[in-house]
Amino acid sequence: MDKIILLEDNPTDVELISRQIKQKWPDVELAVVGRIDDARELIKNDYNFDVAIFDLNLPDGNGMDLLIEMRALKCEIPIIILTGGGSEEMAITALNVGANDYISKKPGFYKQIPDQIQYTLEHTHKKPEHFSVLYAERHQHDIDLSLRYFKKNAPNFHFTIVSTGEEILNLLPENDDIACVFDIILLDFRLHGLNALEICKEIRQIRKLSIPIVIVTGQGDEKIAVDALKIGVDDYIIKHSNYLIRLPSILTSAYRRRELERQQLVLQQSETKYRLLADYAADWEYWINPKGEYVYISSVCEKTSGYPIEAYRQNKNLLSEITLPAYRKHITDHFSQKIKTLHKPIEFQILSADGKEKWISHFCQPVYDNNNNYLGKRGVNRDITERKHSEEIMRRMNLAINNSGEVIFMTDIEGIITFVNSEFTKMYGYTAKEVIGKVTPRILKSDNFNKEQTEQLWNALLNKQSIPAMQYINKCKNGKLIDVEGSTDPIIDDNGEIIGFLGVQRDITERKKAEHDLIKALEKATESDRLKSAFLANMSHEIRTPMNGILGFANLLRKPNISSRKQLHHINIIEQSSKRLLGIIDDLMIISKIEAGQTEVSISEVNINDQLDQLYSFFEPEVVEKGLKFIYKKSLSPNEAVIKTDNIKLYGILSNIIKNAIKFTDKGSITFGASTSSATKATTGSASEIKFYVKDTGIGITKDRQEAIFDRFVQADIEDSEARQGAGLGLSIAKAYVSMLGGKIWVDSEPGKGSQFYFTISVKSKS
Repeated sequence: MDKIILLEDNPTDVELISRQIKQKWPDVELAVVGRIDDARELIKNDYNFDVAIFDLNLPDGNGMDLLIEMRALKCEIPIIILTGGGSEEMAITALNVGANDYISKKPGFYKQIPDQIQYTLEHTHKKPEHFSVLYAERHQHDIDLSLRYFKKNAPNFHFTIVSTGEEILNLLPENDDIACVFDIILLDFRLHGLNALEICKEIRQIRKLSIPIVIVTGQGDEKIAVDALKIGVDDYIIKHSNYLIRLPSILTSAYRRRELERQQLVLQQSETKYRLLADYAADWEYWINPKGEYVYISSVCEKTSGYPIEAYRQNKNLLSEITLPAYRKHITDHFSQKIKTLHKPIEFQILSADGKEKWISHFCQPVYDNNNNYLGKRGVNRDITERKHSEEIMRRMNLAINNSGEVIFMTDIEGIITFVNSEFTKMYGYTAKEVIGKVTPRILKSDNFNKEQTEQLWNALLNKQSIPAMQYINKCKNGKLIDVEGSTDPIIDDNGEIIGFLGVQRDITERKKAEHDLIKALEKATESDRLKSAFLANMSHEIRTPMNGILGFANLLRKPNISSRKQLHHINIIEQSSKRLLGIIDDLMIISKIEAGQTEVSISEVNINDQLDQLYSFFEPEVVEKGLKFIYKKSLSPNEAVIKTDNIKLYGILSNIIKNAIKFTDKGSITFGASTSSATKATTGSASEIKFYVKDTGIGITKDRQEAIFDRFVQADIEDSEARQGAGLGLSIAKAYVSMLGGKIWVDSEPGKGSQFYFTISVKSKS
């Protein structure tokens, strides 16, 4: 409190009022003036007064005029009016034109001043209520007077004017289920057509509307007043002189009484529903009034504490008395807090009637009506003994299970997580705070089990059966999938009831990967052994065939009298068989060195055009003998043809591919050659690689075999009519050599239309 202005001309009253204010607020700045003009000037220069106190009767006028003037200027200083003689009409008028409160100058009035100031300040910012009034009046003169008075003295009332009862009924709803746009009905008793009593009967008895009704009558007839009150009229006022001064107060009071009745009815209905719900709830619920007495307490109180409802009604301090001594101060401090701060739950222990210690979780909150009047508080006490017991078990287990190296988690009977150890966070990425209270499947997302399987597993647990170790895939917080092995067991209390479930899991992702890699390696080894077995079987056949030719025709040469022509024929066959045998032995030697990593690259200067000439000369007789066309193209200039590479390996690549073409071509042609990479040459000025090709019109290769033909021993595994003689090593040797020379090899082919083999080698600088 900083500043107060007192407008009072009576020295005695000034002395009494000032003394009370200074006793309450010793440091307050109190400005005392005795004339309206002085007060007006003071307020005009300083709007920072906390409160103003105006006497009405002053030497230069009436304090009411200054009040009206200040409110017209939108001055919001709280104003308390002092009324001499306790005039109720004058006090009501002051309130209607904007005073915040009034005090009648009765004996000892000055003692009320500090408390009245305090009350006024606490309620000063409360907005005035606005009322919509349905006003029925047959005299225009009375209507004009009423509107003029209310506009000046009670502008928060807004009127809808009618002149007959029928008009009133037309504007009101047919029943109480339909919202009404009016707050109050103001009726002149004598109207055209229906009178006020007949209208009220329709409103109260037929339509059953609860809107407040005030009757204005020009007759002081007591019987009319009694009849009106009997049928539900809230108040009446006689049209004597100055009746308008009291009318705003009467209308406001009628509205507030009806509103209070409505709120009490709603509260009663709400309380009925509350009782029904609370009586069947698992929590111990109650409602106490402002005196701390129990208005309602649910029957669960006896189940939880052992004491019946009546015990709490007879002793409002029973809950505190059965609280264990260690928590009593905690309880006392909680309930002694300001009402509006009672919003934080607390936990404490009680001693129940049977001598058992129980944990209680308590929460309460205040209850107010629409006018902010305190009605008491509602509270909930929940038995959390089992939860506390579990938490203690968890605390004791925590040290052991957090160091187990396995994920351990627990859930309640509904699958809601109640505990996880630190390994859970390490494996899944979720903290304990993030998962406790959540349903397990929402956290440990697994796509392994369908709805039916999940139902079977859940039923097994509910039947107290353990689920043995199973393997499945779970998703971590970051979306990563991991392989998990886990088991689940029901947790059973001393009474044989299931109270939750215990899960143990371990990450087996690395183990599953190792198993997968081992299976792949085994499959590869098995496939390699199979191919090698097929290769050895084929080698036996391939070696035996030329050996039989050599031995057989050598024996024929021993026969006497053999002609020279036959002798020459036999020698030619022996010679061809020997070459074939030597070729097989050479391929075996080469592939053995490649397998052992003993093949080295020897770089020297090579003329590719010369090498193409040599290949053509070497293979031409064999190609011509099969009736095929043999073509080679030298696309490289003399300068481009000279490169540095491994001459022997380049020759081996081309000869093996050409041999392959001759073997699988029965008609048509074979074409081979070399060219530079045009794209590389355009950017660097010289070629960085040479591209070679061998094209034939042979049997072709299916798409699914075009990769496999370069694998070692694959020719021995061909199980169709197109398999030809040979060890199946030529193309695998070519592939190995191409890789050594920094290139790549591939084939384009279509069955029945021939094949086009391509390979590249890197060009070494000649400098």
